[in-house]
Amino acid sequence: MLDKERQVARQNGRILHTKIYILNFSMQKVAEISGIVLDGATFTNDATSDIRRTCSISLIPQDNNVLLSYANNMQNWIDKYIQIFIGIEDNNSEITYTNMGIYIVENPSKTYDAQTNTLTINGIDMMAKLTGLRNGYLEGMEYQIPAFQKDSNGNLIHDANGNEVPSKIRDAMLRSIQLSGIKKYVIESPSPTPTVPNDINISVGGTVYDLVIALRDINANYQAYFDVNGTFRFNQIPSGHNEPIMVNDETWKDVLISYNTSIDFDSVKNYIEVY
Repeated sequence: MLDKERQVARQNGRILHTKIYILNFSMQKVAEISGIVLDGATFTNDATSDIRRTCSISLIPQDNNVLLSYANNMQNWIDKYIQIFIGIEDNNSEITYTNMGIYIVENPSKTYDAQTNTLTINGIDMMAKLTGLRNGYLEGMEYQIPAFQKDSNGNLIHDANGNEVPSKIRDAMLRSIQLSGIKKYVIESPSPTPTVPNDINISVGGTVYDLVIALRDINANYQAYFDVNGTFRFNQIPSGHNEPIMVNDETWKDVLISYNTSIDFDSVKNYIEVY
């Protein structure tokens, strides 16, 4: 399918379609909306942002029954996820779809009149369930991840040699995301520091995301995010060495829409003297 996606992406002209799966919080598909995309769609993927994936899409829905159920009753979106697929028609009018990610609906809107029938959806990825933007706040108390494991009574656990057992980052990360009901995850055991070096305390009013970033930042080269399939991932940031090439210059040449560059010659120095 990847080759087919590359082929249609390199067409000179494009007709964009979309289908949107409406999912409940158990990731089960409960409905689908399809339609023609208006003025394209915007999808962002910013690895430096708390909310890594965002989107905005406007479409003319083709299924009025689903439209009446979900678009006219906006409160129906509050306990739903959406999974968006963008399709491109090829020369044979066949549509190739690409998964653009699973999102929480943010500020949906519906416009209907004699000339207009559009649905606009803004989406934010599932990290919003951890940051406090859409839930994620801890109960009204301080929360602690201890450096050493404790039993249910708060007593330190010791191994067979009488030594205190350190808390593992992977286990602490798993317990943290489960506070927000996250069930799909892939969590690596980080190195070189796989255990919690000292107690982590989150004050009253903190969020699950505060726990996640505190654990993530123990090892500087690790990241925590949700992928396009709504799976929480905690892993090492790829170095780029020996990584497979997904897009080369031949592809960029065909898909580039605009280009702008400038050079500041005032910043060019012929030589530098050190005193």
